[in-house]
Amino acid sequence: MNLLSLLSARSSVSGEEIARMMNISRAAVHKKIMRLRKQGYSITGKRNMGYSLLSRPDKITREELLSVLPDGSMFAGDINFYENIPSTQAKARERADAGAPEGALILAERQSGAYGRLGRAWESPEKGIWFSLLLRPPLLPENIPQVTLLCSLAVCRAMENVCAVTTGIKWPNDVLIEKKKVAGILIEMSAEIGKVNWVIAGIGINANNDLPAELQPSAVSLNTVTGAPVNRAQLLASILAQFELLYTVFRKEGFAPFREEYNHRLTLLGKRVTLDCSGQTFTGHVDSVTDEGHLRLNGDDGKTHNIIAGDVSLHGKLNGY
Repeated sequence: MNLLSLLSARSSVSGEEIARMMNISRAAVHKKIMRLRKQGYSITGKRNMGYSLLSRPDKITREELLSVLPDGSMFAGDINFYENIPSTQAKARERADAGAPEGALILAERQSGAYGRLGRAWESPEKGIWFSLLLRPPLLPENIPQVTLLCSLAVCRAMENVCAVTTGIKWPNDVLIEKKKVAGILIEMSAEIGKVNWVIAGIGINANNDLPAELQPSAVSLNTVTGAPVNRAQLLASILAQFELLYTVFRKEGFAPFREEYNHRLTLLGKRVTLDCSGQTFTGHVDSVTDEGHLRLNGDDGKTHNIIAGDVSLHGKLNGY
């Protein structure tokens, strides 16, 4: 039982009852209360009445996330929250190399040196959702790009469930609302021949953060779409729950069970595009995403191309949506 969950469920709860329900000492309860107060939670304590939670900070702290994560979540055991770090990806790599378990979660309120695919800078101010997941899947390295597609599906499902918005996916790593980017995904891994040591899935979401003017034509924040602030902890918990459901099946059956849903969400389906793939350029119409997660392109050259990864240009506009 999480202390924040107890305080949230009741108007007041005694220290004795908290100690009994959490199977800890009264002194330990006091320490936990003080820790929450230091993080910005307003908690009163009155003799014969107990503790009451009056307000909470607008942050996704470890305690906040634990209070809304489903019981038994694979991501509940190793949550690391930072006010400001250069990059959750870099911190996750450190944790991975140090032997952190699968399911370790690195979460930041702000990032000062975040990056996306090809090292592109990623704006990460406060009030967004910026996190990285450590995975250790028993898969071959060539199957890891499919994890990007799983992350996209998890984000789409969660946004639709929590925020009641309509989403789409721009292959391979962008989630869109109304043709504007609301989330991006970056997958990095350490691998040897025939073996994956670790995979880090980095996800950045424009939730309640303000966007600079130069990004507004192509990007959007969720609160702009919904007209109200988004409950970031609830949304992140939903993303993690959805990803765990997808990942559990994926480890056993691969990407094929999700191909139909992914193609239904694919914004490029049937569109004429140009792909830049490791220095090679392909132009044609998007047919679908395959069971392997590749983008199938009916090329202008009369050939069918299955693209593993690349930059997509629609109507001649790089990264166009």
